[in-house]
Amino acid sequence: MLKATVPTAIVSRPAPSDAPYEFERGVVAKSFASAGALVCVAEPYAAVLLDDVLRTHCSETFQRLGRDAVRDAACGSFIDRTARAQAVARGFDAFRARCERRLPTMSARLALACLARRELEREGKIERERHDGTFDDDERGYDALLALHEGPSTRATTGGTDSVALRKRRDASASSMVVAALMCDAMRPGIEPDEIQEKLAALKEEQDVDPQSALRLLSIFEANAFSIATEDAQRLGLGIYPSASLFNHSSTPNCDVVFVGKTLVVKALRDIDAGEELTISYGEQYMPREWTRRRMMDGYGFDEYSKYANVARADAARDRAHAAAIRSTLAFDHGTLVDLGEDCALYADDSVFLADEDLARDAFWYELSHPKLNTKSGEAGMMLVPGDALDENYHPNDDQIIIWGRFPEGVDRELTALNFSKACRIVETVRRKVERDRFSDVRENVSMLSRATTMLAGDGDTIAGVCATHEVRKYLHLTQVVLSISMRGQDMSVNYVADTVCLASSNVLQRVYELCPGFSKLDAVYVHLRFQIFKVTLNLLGFELHNNDAKNAVKRIKDAIVAYNELKQLMAIGGVPGGQIYEEWAEHSSNYAEDLANLRVMAKNMIAAGAHKKP
Repeated sequence: MLKATVPTAIVSRPAPSDAPYEFERGVVAKSFASAGALVCVAEPYAAVLLDDVLRTHCSETFQRLGRDAVRDAACGSFIDRTARAQAVARGFDAFRARCERRLPTMSARLALACLARRELEREGKIERERHDGTFDDDERGYDALLALHEGPSTRATTGGTDSVALRKRRDASASSMVVAALMCDAMRPGIEPDEIQEKLAALKEEQDVDPQSALRLLSIFEANAFSIATEDAQRLGLGIYPSASLFNHSSTPNCDVVFVGKTLVVKALRDIDAGEELTISYGEQYMPREWTRRRMMDGYGFDEYSKYANVARADAARDRAHAAAIRSTLAFDHGTLVDLGEDCALYADDSVFLADEDLARDAFWYELSHPKLNTKSGEAGMMLVPGDALDENYHPNDDQIIIWGRFPEGVDRELTALNFSKACRIVETVRRKVERDRFSDVRENVSMLSRATTMLAGDGDTIAGVCATHEVRKYLHLTQVVLSISMRGQDMSVNYVADTVCLASSNVLQRVYELCPGFSKLDAVYVHLRFQIFKVTLNLLGFELHNNDAKNAVKRIKDAIVAYNELKQLMAIGGVPGGQIYEEWAEHSSNYAEDLANLRVMAKNMIAAGAHKKP
């Protein structure tokens, strides 16, 4: 059983002046924490599976189903027999009865699961969980959830006036009505409006639950719920972890969150001194900080840049640049071009547009690529700012292509932006298709990504491309990795091509991650990537030796040995027992070492015998 090895404490401090609450909490280390140490291990107060994995994962443990799994006819989920008693003790039967039609959204289902557990707490059938050192003594069980801050769009005191906030509040309000109606069995076919009102009134009187209290719970989820995922980024579900919710966000965190089933584990990414605050990333770690800032403001209501002394000056400069920008509608509904002008060096080292000079390091996310491009890093670039596709009033022209700086002589700025926008649409289309089903239309998806790759390179003349580390290229490479794995089958030549593409994209992703501020080799995303690179390299080795290509195999063996030694060290320092990567490594690492030794001998013998192909 996993246990935290570093004692922690909670600190309270005044909240920022623009925050809707008076204080905020954080978690600090009470003693020194070495890199890889576990600082928090938490079980969810409640958690629900995604519909997509109901047939493959246990609804109680979130692990892959065993042979003794049984199907629950009411809610369509499966559960291992050994885990069912534990699930019933947490209120699973009450929860399943209200979700039998699978009508609610994920957050609404999570609310129903929390309220089912709350019923058992009130009836004295289960204890209210203590959170020693993190919450006050009276903040136990369900009350610990209510002690958490609400999200920005559904918070009753602030609400929102922009379209995104209004849509979120509308959707949350509708979900809160569904939660209340399901709680009192008021969603039956043919039920009369008067009976619905009577049931809702009785629910309020007997259980103190109504649409408003359900809305508050959904608002708490918005700011505090965790997306539960495997180490290879397969999303499994949604959970609420009161203790883990107290960890604050940082764009350069010193801790990482991983999941073993639905157990949340926070591990140190580097050595942490006693008294130092423990931070995690609330979003995807390896992203432009401009993207992270937008995500944090929309999803959590705080400004990622408020810690920088020059944020007001930089924002004012950007506002002036956008006000003076030349705007035009790109052809074929491919968005709005916002040209900030040749004199605008958005990510130059001494740029007035940056809230802090360290942000100049993010220039690689937006850099152009062209044979004639000789400008300094950050002086010219191109950025996609997508519109809100979920908004009912969304139009493709809501997407913005922002360009700045001096482009190479002869490069058409509008054609470059149009070409870039088209490529972005292709990448996004394929990415969404692969998310739904990675094995469908593989050849078509590969063809579309190949076209996007060509477009993102530009034509070397009037159309500039973007660098290999550009943010859109990152999504392209991630999608190529998934597709290449899907392509593997019985044909060795097809597998070789697929693995070659996978390795090339993975190597670019590794370079991108290493460029990011706060990068750590112990980060689960990086460890998974390195493991993937290692396994693909072994596949390619086998093919090359099979084809007597010993010289290439020798170089690849050297790469594989370096990767093996690095993984061995990373697993020893930061591996999480029970985790997907750790367990696979523990099972096969000795075989990997033996295979590498044998392959190395084979390659050397082939070279000595002169049996390699001409380069």
